[in-house]
Amino acid sequence: MKSDADGATVTVQAETLQPLDPAAMRDDVPGEPYLVAAYVVVWLILFGYIFSLRRTQNRLREEVASLEASLDDRIAESQGAGGADVG
Repeated sequence: MKSDADGATVTVQAETLQPLDPAAMRDDVPGEPYLVAAYVVVWLILFGYIFSLRRTQNRLREEVASLEASLDDRIAESQGAGGADVG
């Protein structure tokens, strides 16, 4: 250590290279558990949304098939009952 003109102590770095401690090189992210939890929550929400869209799509597909069958039945009835046009 050296003292400067004000009398404060100044630390001088060593001029030789020293090996680093591997434990000291570990990157610590202060909020790492929260970051991982946030990613998990986001992925769960995304998968839930996709699952919800798939269920809605299947329900709509069944409803359209039902409506098409109903329309086909009405057309067949109208053609068999005098040929009136349903339109």
